[in-house]
Amino acid sequence: MFGSSLWGKYRSKKDKIFILRSKIIICFIVLFSTQDLYSSDTISKRVDRNFYKFLAVEGAVLTGAISYLKNEWYSDKKRVPFHFYNDLKGWNQIDKLGHFYAAYLESTVGYSLMKKFNFSENQALYLGGSQGLILETPIEFFDAYHEGWGFSVSDMVANALGSVFFIAQQKYFGEQLIMPKLSFSRSKYARNANGLLGKNNLLSEFVYDYNGYTYWFSFSPNKVFRINKLPEWLNLALGYGADGLLGEFENKKYHKGQALPDYKRYRQFYISLDINFSKIKSSYIKSDQAGIKNNKIEYVPEINLKTGLNFGYKRTNTSLQFSYISEQYSDASNAVMGNSSGIIGLIPKYNIVDFSFSYKLNKIKVETGINNLFDKEYKESDLSDNQKSSMKGCAWSLWFEAHPPLPGASYHWPW
Repeated sequence: MFGSSLWGKYRSKKDKIFILRSKIIICFIVLFSTQDLYSSDTISKRVDRNFYKFLAVEGAVLTGAISYLKNEWYSDKKRVPFHFYNDLKGWNQIDKLGHFYAAYLESTVGYSLMKKFNFSENQALYLGGSQGLILETPIEFFDAYHEGWGFSVSDMVANALGSVFFIAQQKYFGEQLIMPKLSFSRSKYARNANGLLGKNNLLSEFVYDYNGYTYWFSFSPNKVFRINKLPEWLNLALGYGADGLLGEFENKKYHKGQALPDYKRYRQFYISLDINFSKIKSSYIKSDQAGIKNNKIEYVPEINLKTGLNFGYKRTNTSLQFSYISEQYSDASNAVMGNSSGIIGLIPKYNIVDFSFSYKLNKIKVETGINNLFDKEYKESDLSDNQKSSMKGCAWSLWFEAHPPLPGASYHWPW
C-alpha cells in the first residue's frame, strides 16, 4: 500500500490492504473524536486533558503499527539497496484509488484536527492537509529497502493526489464539493478462488478482494452546476471498479494446488444518484402553534454515529466503540437557553468511547467493560445541571457467564 517475485509483492499487497482498511476505520474515529477536545474555557483556549489522553491512544496505535511493520512485513525479508517496483498496471488501478482515498481521508482528519486546536487556516490547510502524503511516504521507503517489495512511484503519486485533492478544494471553494467515497459488496470471484481472495466471510473478503470495491466521486449538481431546482442533498456519483481479478497483473491459474476459474479481467464505470445526509435537515413543515414551522424537530441530532473496532484472538475478544452525537434541541420552539424549570434548551454535542474485554474458557466467559473511557462530561437530557442532566465518570462493569446457564453462574457488578 501505502522486486523479486510476483508472489512476494502480492503477499505484501494483501497485508497492506488490511492496514489500509484499519486506517480508514481509525480515520473516522479520530475525525469525530476531535469534535470536543477543548474545555469550556474558550477564552483562554486551554487544551482539555482529554487531548493528552487522545495523544496517548494515538501514540499506542502508531507504535503498534510500527511493530507490525517490523515483525510481520519485513521479518523474513532480506534488506537490500534502495530499489523501485512498478505496479502501476496492478489490479487495474483499484490499488491506486485505494492510496488516493486513504490519503484523502488522512488529510481530512489532519486539517480538522488542527482547526479544532486553533491553528491558522493556512497552517491547518497545508500542514494538516498534507497528512495523507506525510503518513503514507515512510511505508514506501520501508518497501524500497526490502527484497520482494520496492519503492512505488505510482503509489507516491496517488498519495500526493489524495492530499492535493483535499487541499485544492478547501482552498478555492472553502468546502469539499466533490467527495470521494467507497462501497464494497461481496463478489463471486472470492467464493470461487479457493481462499486466494479471502475466506468465505464478509470481513476476510473486505480485506483481500479488490473485485468488491467501487470508488465514487460524489457531488451536488446544485452546488457545482448551480441547478437550484435540485435540492443540495441530491448528489450525482461517478464510480469505478474492476471485476475478474485473481492476481495483481494477470490472473493466477492455480492456488493451493487447485485450478482456478478462467475469468476475464475488465473495468466497470458507473453513474448513480447519491444522497448527502448531512444536507438533510429534519424540520416541522407545518404546525398549529405559532413560531414552530420550519423549526428543527426536537431530539433529532444531525449526526448520530456509532463505530468502532473489534479484535478477537483465540479465547479473547477486545472491542472499542466510539459514539458521537451532534447538538440537538429538546423542544419544538428550538430554545437555546433553558427556562426556569430546566426542561427545555439546547443539548450540546458530545462524544464518548467505550471499551470491553472478554475471555472464554470452555463454557465460562468473563467480560469486563469501561463506559466513557476518557471520563468526559456530557449532557444527554433536557434537564438543567442541578437536575443531574450531566453525565461524568467512568463506569466499570464485570460479567460472569456460563453456557449453558447454571444456577447462580451469571453475575453482574456493579448492581
